[in-house]
Amino acid sequence: MNQVKRLDEWIASRPILIASVTFTIGITLTAIAFLVTGIRVSTEGWNVRGTLISNRYIQFETFVESGSCDDGACYVNPYRLNANALSAPKTNSSRRLLRRTVLEFPTHPLCEDLSYHGDVMYPNLDVVFMANDEGVDLFTAQAFRKMCEVEENIMGQTNWNNYCRGGAAPNQVENCYLSDSSLENQAPLYYTKTMVDDSGTQMYARGCYNANSYPQMVKHVLSLSSCEEIETNTVSGTVIANLKTAVLACVDVLATDSNGVCATLTSTDLGIPGAEDAVDAVTFEPREYYISAFLNGKFSSDFPNLVTTRSYLPMDWSRSSMENSMKYLVNLGDKKNVLEVSNDLFYTIYGSENDLYDYVTDIELYRDMLLASGAVIIILVMIICHTGSLFLTLAAVSQIVLSFPVATFFLNTVLRIKFFPFLNFIGLFVICGIGADDCFVFLSKWDQAKARLPPKSPAKDVSKMCYWDATYSMFLTSTTTACAFFSTAGSLIPPVRVFAIFMGCMVVFDYIFDVTIFAAAVAWQHDKKIELKKRRYEEGSKWAGWMLSIFFEMPKIIRRPQCVKPDLDDDTKDDDEERQEQKSPNENGGIRGNKSRLISENVSRELVFPVVYKLRYVLVIAAIALGCASSYGGSKLSLPTDSSVELLPDEHVLTKYSRVMRSSFKSATESQIEVDVVFGLQAKDDGDYNDPSSVPNFAIDTTFDMSAPEAQTWLYNFCQKGKAIAYGNESRCWMDTFVSWLEDMDAAWASENDDSRYRNTGGGTDQCINDSSCDFNSQYASGVWAWKDNCAQRKTLPIPQENFIGCIYGWTMDWSSSYNGGTYYLKNNKKMIDSLYNERYDSSGTTLLESYDSVKMLLTVVSFSLDIGWNEETSLLKKRWQTWESFIYEELKTAPAGVKNGWQTDRGAWRWFDTVENMNDNFREATLMCLGIALGIALISTANIVVTILTIFSIGTILASTISVVVSLGWTLGFLEGICLCILIGLSVDFVIHMGHAYCAAAERGVHTRVDRTREAFARMAFPIASAAFTTFASACVLFFCTITFFQKFGTIVMISMVCALCVSLAFYVALLSVLGPEGSFGNIRDFKNMCSCKPTKSSGPNSSSRPGNQEEQEQEQLER
Repeated sequence: MNQVKRLDEWIASRPILIASVTFTIGITLTAIAFLVTGIRVSTEGWNVRGTLISNRYIQFETFVESGSCDDGACYVNPYRLNANALSAPKTNSSRRLLRRTVLEFPTHPLCEDLSYHGDVMYPNLDVVFMANDEGVDLFTAQAFRKMCEVEENIMGQTNWNNYCRGGAAPNQVENCYLSDSSLENQAPLYYTKTMVDDSGTQMYARGCYNANSYPQMVKHVLSLSSCEEIETNTVSGTVIANLKTAVLACVDVLATDSNGVCATLTSTDLGIPGAEDAVDAVTFEPREYYISAFLNGKFSSDFPNLVTTRSYLPMDWSRSSMENSMKYLVNLGDKKNVLEVSNDLFYTIYGSENDLYDYVTDIELYRDMLLASGAVIIILVMIICHTGSLFLTLAAVSQIVLSFPVATFFLNTVLRIKFFPFLNFIGLFVICGIGADDCFVFLSKWDQAKARLPPKSPAKDVSKMCYWDATYSMFLTSTTTACAFFSTAGSLIPPVRVFAIFMGCMVVFDYIFDVTIFAAAVAWQHDKKIELKKRRYEEGSKWAGWMLSIFFEMPKIIRRPQCVKPDLDDDTKDDDEERQEQKSPNENGGIRGNKSRLISENVSRELVFPVVYKLRYVLVIAAIALGCASSYGGSKLSLPTDSSVELLPDEHVLTKYSRVMRSSFKSATESQIEVDVVFGLQAKDDGDYNDPSSVPNFAIDTTFDMSAPEAQTWLYNFCQKGKAIAYGNESRCWMDTFVSWLEDMDAAWASENDDSRYRNTGGGTDQCINDSSCDFNSQYASGVWAWKDNCAQRKTLPIPQENFIGCIYGWTMDWSSSYNGGTYYLKNNKKMIDSLYNERYDSSGTTLLESYDSVKMLLTVVSFSLDIGWNEETSLLKKRWQTWESFIYEELKTAPAGVKNGWQTDRGAWRWFDTVENMNDNFREATLMCLGIALGIALISTANIVVTILTIFSIGTILASTISVVVSLGWTLGFLEGICLCILIGLSVDFVIHMGHAYCAAAERGVHTRVDRTREAFARMAFPIASAAFTTFASACVLFFCTITFFQKFGTIVMISMVCALCVSLAFYVALLSVLGPEGSFGNIRDFKNMCSCKPTKSSGPNSSSRPGNQEEQEQEQLER
């Protein structure tokens, strides 16, 4: 204990040694963190981990992403499965289907035979047409013409043929030409002159595939040569109207039954004259004219206006590079009336899957990081102005910045957390504000102690008087701030949890460096300034003057004024005179404290506090009203309905595009939820919860076995019951398809040789009796024999148990029928893609496919569609989840042993609402925990129940008022907001803790009335609190000029919290102390016998013993000298 007490002497007498040792340790850990361990910055992982819903989701996604899945079935060899080699689970995989569907559109009418020369397919350009209001119908000839003109204008831009899909290598002649020279002036720029034929005719090569859209479909069907003809052609209006009627009819069919079949259109159906006599009349399958990706979600007979549609312009970014292609699209977006067009019918937005969004986000993120560095510069300027010393500024910045890599070392090496979210870099800005606050407090304590000692007192004397008081005060706030961050570490969302741990560690290390490096720097500068001033003014050394003005005393116009002219009378007063002056009453009826030479302290005591004191009753009433009102307003903080973490602002075109693509079209990835019921997997997650890229090992349920006849029947009936409560009877239940296959193969086997549906007709009439008499069509050649040999010739369920696996495997391997029109696949346009098998290998590694005994069904999945999408309220999502959870639970009660362990999941919606609920619960728990920690710290630091109650009330008011303002701004508790509020908890407690501690410390100096205690606390702490608040507020202003929404919201939270914290701590809290603060020993838990008395006791007098480093004891010792 004595060695600890002597730390203040070591800091003052050996500052260079203390600072050097600490700094060397910090640099060494920094080198280990960055050079040896390294960091891997990530922006992934914005989902909950470790809950029941999450465990189910991530286990199933591991299966989906690890399996070799195609359009027929999924296979995986568990003995080759390596969890460490797997990538993080992906969501919304259905987006890949959109790309495949849309590319089936015809190419430009004059270039239908154009081949594709690109090697790699990258995301393409989407242009979305949005009607100006819901009364506008874009399914008209006029709208089609204008949309076509937008498409042609885009493809007519310079260098489009260098990035489009379909363009050939440079100087390579295309296979599609226009020989009509009259089209030279009409053809867009993407028709390029390539050669002159033997007759001298100029030839034009088509270098790009045409846009895919409804207007281009009409243009292709009618063989129109320009967009204008879409509106002027006498037939086009009829064709468009008939096409719309057919699309609406298909929408109604699928709305009634998602497995329904729409009509095939002919040229006659579209109203094309003479189509019935044409040999090559055009026909359209439903998939060719009903494109859900081009239809807004509300489009139906009840709402027949097409208010949102899109054009898909194929691109091949491999012809240049992805970066160059994205730059090209960004440049197109900057051009007026190219990608963003507005007219009397519609306006356009554009995008390109997620890659363009990520590219633009990275660009803006880099720019904003440079801009955000300006906030750090502002903090540096404020530190310079406050300290008036370049040397102390460098010391402060060094110790603040050093906490970042040391915390990184602790995170990676000690805690073994390798995941490093991008949010951790935001921590550098946060720690600058917290570190500056600590530096201001320490320096203010030092200046106050120096002002109460004789001039030219050595650093050792000043340190002995103030070091422990300063470090104790900072310890209280640092502990509270660190614990506030650590309380958020209970979050199950990896980036939030790791960020909270990292921030807590940074606060701890910043405190350690503050009380060592910065304290040593202050002590060394103190003695150095005395030495240099002596040389400058007594010895006339110009070098000493330069050193003094450059490093230790900035010009007065920059640094804040600290002291008035020393008052020798005050310095020579003895202890009795000083104490007698304290007892003299002032105009407010209180007691004067020691007259300080600090201007900031005198201004706070003599000018500002009297104003607050006169308004104390008004401020108390306002504080109570604010606490109640803000608590009510803060309770209105709602949960988000959008599952995306959007970093670009709402008005950005790519943000608009992202939202439209997620929810506005019938094919939108989040427009409909699909429940997957899984049998054969255990809902376990043994991966690293702190690393989103870590996936669990396959957890096979060894009890799963559906080969028993009762299990087959139960699962088939389960599918039928599930379809009954699913939206539109829509399901992906492979057993329906399997039963259809059994019926079809049975019919094929029983068919006669002249039945062209199943046989290669040879005139025979006998049924299939042996191998030689059977000559099946190609789509039945493999399936019939698999059915005959392995399915016990059953045409429906159940299959005998000993034949079930072989029959299932034979059906799955029946590739010919699955790709060539087998009714069990194409009947409802469904494919079985969710069954997984275990393949057995011999000693040489050869796959044993001949024997059905080598196959084992590991798991199976059946899926059902719901009538809601991701953008519903989380309460509705949870209600639907509970509905299906109850349904599955009740059905499993009657399930046979082999299928008793099924559970539900989906492709992200359930995990989304689980994530939102976890964030909401964690924020509330962290807030309560923060208040609890603040209560404990306040009670320990003040040892007074009354002050503790007022402190907790004030901290709660700061939190609630900040959240109320956030609610009034329309924010919800999303990912970015949750992180910002996590930071808010850490920033809201410091100022009040400082003021409360100073209030109770005044009692230890013999000040007993609440007014005098409040005055002394206000005089000593108002300026450092205001300096810290202003510094942080000013630096946050820079963030408003950022593009990334997180920086904007972070700046907003910081500014609001600083305003609220400053008002509450320096106005409302001070008023509460001056009116309700304890006097004497009232509420003092250290003096339990007299804690209800307002009279001073020995334990609270100036001669009382207290913790080591009691300031009054040290002041008395110095005065006696």
